[in-house]
Amino acid sequence: MQESDFLEKYKNSETVRRGVELILKSPDYTNEYKELILNFLGDSYGTIPMGTTTGDLNTDSLLHGSISILPTPFTSGSVTISTKGPGARGYLEKPKYIDDELVKAIDVTVTELIKPRAKDKPNVVLTSIYDDLTVVYNGEISDHQATKEALAAIRADLEAKLAEISSLLVTVDSEKLLRASAENDSDMTNERYVSLLTDFQTALQKGIKDAIERVSLEAQVQGLTAQVKVLTDQMVILNNIVKALQIQVEAEQARQAASEVLDGVTGTYDQKTNTGWKLPQTQIRNDQHVLYIETENDNKVKYIQGTAINFYNFNEDTPAVFHLSTAGDATKWLDVPNTITVPRRDGSAAGKGYVTLRWKPKTDDRGGLFGGNRNRTYEGSILVTTSFGESHLIKAAYKREVDRRDTWSPRGIVGTTIGAEKD
Repeated sequence: MQESDFLEKYKNSETVRRGVELILKSPDYTNEYKELILNFLGDSYGTIPMGTTTGDLNTDSLLHGSISILPTPFTSGSVTISTKGPGARGYLEKPKYIDDELVKAIDVTVTELIKPRAKDKPNVVLTSIYDDLTVVYNGEISDHQATKEALAAIRADLEAKLAEISSLLVTVDSEKLLRASAENDSDMTNERYVSLLTDFQTALQKGIKDAIERVSLEAQVQGLTAQVKVLTDQMVILNNIVKALQIQVEAEQARQAASEVLDGVTGTYDQKTNTGWKLPQTQIRNDQHVLYIETENDNKVKYIQGTAINFYNFNEDTPAVFHLSTAGDATKWLDVPNTITVPRRDGSAAGKGYVTLRWKPKTDDRGGLFGGNRNRTYEGSILVTTSFGESHLIKAAYKREVDRRDTWSPRGIVGTTIGAEKD
């Protein structure tokens, strides 16, 4: 604030005037300091009395008005006091102040009044969302545990079959050793037979005995030869068994890999030995239902869960034919295709295909103009049978907010798509 602005603002201030009086009365301030205060205030305070004897400022002079001090131009930095009449009159010089320096002398930063910065709060989610996610997470944990247990059972069965294969391989090795031993015996017998023939030529007296022995040895040779043939046939059979078991293990591993596509919200998929089905998981909004539609008033659809159904074939030899039909109350408001043929499994990739559904308004069972019942849910299902003799049941539900006439337009079309699945 400029000096002129300060004087203009506070020259008539009663608070400032009282402060000046307290300074003039106080013995703690020197006369020079009091003179400077009065000189700074200047004309705004008119005449200020001073003592009549020594010229010093005192309380009596202030109260009785016997001395006046007038500002004069600054010359020597001293105070000149003149007496007139019973008292004395003097002039105080008002020094010139540099406004910028005065501004610098004022502490404008009051750090004690600045509150500390609030701590950042952690990112949180709504309790309802956390609870929903907890339920989904627990369900996923249960499904994961069940899958692990099933996989452990399959692995145990596989290890048992591998152990059986190892046992059969040991048997094959043993049979090979027996065959080698028989071949060695056969060679030894042949050598003995040659030796006997030589002895027969050199010793006719032993002809009968040698002939009998020769016949016996020939019989032994024939028996050993037959035994070797049997062992050879058994080894071929064992090799075929080993190959068949290896093929079964590889087929089971491939089928297991193909069936792993079936996961998601409990109740929204099903799996049998050769076939399975699953709803597109991105359409799941109500995990209490499978196929589900909910309407508002009598002319609006709130949402539809299940506009398509994915079908899978885990068999690597034969395509799967799925036959579909509606049952229960679903025959009134749900249309499905009659059949869909899904190609066979290719390696570890299951055969895929999906059907699309058509939802229709339920126009019967009305309760009158104002509705006999509110918030009713009608139950039905889709029956699925396959060419492998397996069957699936897919539940469907239709919820009305009011039980009058539904006037909304049908949603979806009936169709089939082969070789792909609906997300």
